[in-house]
Amino acid sequence: MPSKSAIISFVKSLASFRGDLSTITAPTFLLSPTSFLEYAAPWAEQPVFFIAPAQEPDPEKRALFVLKWYLTTVRPRLYGKSEKVLTKKPLNPFLGELFLGHWDDDDGTGITELVVEQLQAYLRQASHFSGANVVAEHHGHAYLHLDKYNEDYLITFPGLTVKGLFTGTFYPEIERDAYIYSSNGFTSRIQHSSKGWLSGKKHSVKATVFSNTADKTPLYAITGTWMAELTIKDVRTDTVMETYGVRVADQKPLIVTNVSDQDAWESRKAWHDTAAAITSGNGQAVTRAKGKIENGQRKMREQEKANGISWVPRFFSTVPAKEFLTKLVLEGKVDLQEDKTCGIWRYDTTKAQDAKSPYHAEITPEGPMGN
Repeated sequence: MPSKSAIISFVKSLASFRGDLSTITAPTFLLSPTSFLEYAAPWAEQPVFFIAPAQEPDPEKRALFVLKWYLTTVRPRLYGKSEKVLTKKPLNPFLGELFLGHWDDDDGTGITELVVEQLQAYLRQASHFSGANVVAEHHGHAYLHLDKYNEDYLITFPGLTVKGLFTGTFYPEIERDAYIYSSNGFTSRIQHSSKGWLSGKKHSVKATVFSNTADKTPLYAITGTWMAELTIKDVRTDTVMETYGVRVADQKPLIVTNVSDQDAWESRKAWHDTAAAITSGNGQAVTRAKGKIENGQRKMREQEKANGISWVPRFFSTVPAKEFLTKLVLEGKVDLQEDKTCGIWRYDTTKAQDAKSPYHAEITPEGPMGN
């Protein structure tokens, strides 16, 4: 484990850098042996919250349960299963990388499957210094579809600021509002705030659900901190409906195939040598292992360009933005940032039915087999 002084020294060396911090190669002691794709798991690692909207017949309550589910994902997405912030830089996923797993049935929740696929040759997250903090911009959006009610939910991403850099005590704070727009006529607004000089509390949140009418009077409110405890209130009756602890929420273990049985394009298989080198602290071995994948990917992109072809994902396809926004009555109101995400992507059930290992025959992340 690196000393706090080593971490502070590295951070200070970046203070004058004016570009995108995500392009910098971090020293071995600041690298995580985990791919960035694995950080998608918290979206569904609490199946009881994840499936609750689909089990609710009242559209108003469904919008509330989607908001509740979203707020329960914030802490694990930023902190993982630890109570300390994730200070290490995850491995940047390569185009076509897959992270697959599932959660078993738990008291009627059914089996929940996780499919994560890297759809771009590089991450679309920009970060830069602002004073003594690092500001990260998260491009794109999240999307939830409920088959039972044919409902769509569009979730916008707020900004993120990492504070405490020059003291070695990092912690994240969410900036700006986020919204959850639904096709059933309800919207949730999520307002974030942090501790100020004289007042306030870290990780505070105030979220409201309202109908898309001229009135827009809040129907429900959720307040508290996304790190500890949240309270749900029916605003119309001023009645507390529920108070629940975010930390003690029942996070279920994700079941992932053993590395030895994984496909070459699955995260833990592809990054196995790199992860082992990071864990052992062998910087030269890290460089060699990462280099094999990075060089292989570079050659693939060059060959695709020369042959006039594009990479074909195994589980996802693009959809027209206009069609999607029209259903949500958001055309001209919300920017889905297609230019930054290479299109609007959705899980393709037809593709998924045919997607079986080997996912890319005769080729690995490092290049053609046998090379």
